[in-house]
Amino acid sequence: IAAADRYIQLHPQGKSVDYALYLKGLANMDRGDSLINKIAKPNLAYRDQSILQNAYAAFAELVNRYPESKYVGDASIRLVKIRDYLAQHELYVADYYMQRGAWLAAANRAQTALTKYNGSTSTIPALEILIAAYKKLGLETEASDAAQVLKATRTANNIPAPKA
Repeated sequence: IAAADRYIQLHPQGKSVDYALYLKGLANMDRGDSLINKIAKPNLAYRDQSILQNAYAAFAELVNRYPESKYVGDASIRLVKIRDYLAQHELYVADYYMQRGAWLAAANRAQTALTKYNGSTSTIPALEILIAAYKKLGLETEASDAAQVLKATRTANNIPAPKA
C-alpha cells in the first residue's frame, strides 16, 4: 500500500497510476487476512470497516479518474461488493442494538444503511429493522411509512413478502 501511495504521489500523471490504485484497493481488501481467514473466508461485513473503506476509496478513484482503464471492470464489481459489505455491517450493528433493546440506535444504523448504501442488497433487511425499531419506539407513522417503502421496494424487485 505504501509503495502504491508513493508511486501515485511521485508520479500523479504516470501511465501506471490506474494499476497502482487497483493494487492499493486489492491490498486493502486482503489486509488483515491470516491463513485461517483465507481458508475459513469469514464475511467481510464483520471485519474492521476502515480497511474496506480504504479499498472502496482506491477503487472509486480508479473508476472516476481512469474510466478507460482495463482495471475498471473488476474495480466496479468490487465497489458493489464492498458497498454491500459496508451496508451489511451497519445491519449487523443494528441487529446487535435490537437484541439489547436499543431501538433508537438500531433505527439510526438501519437508516444509515439505507441512506449511505442506497441500492445495496441490505435495503430490505434495513427497512425491516427500521419498521421494528420504530414500532418499539411508538413511532407508528414512521413505521407505516417505512412499511410502504418496503412494500414498494419488494414490488419493484419482484420479491414476495415473507409468509406470516
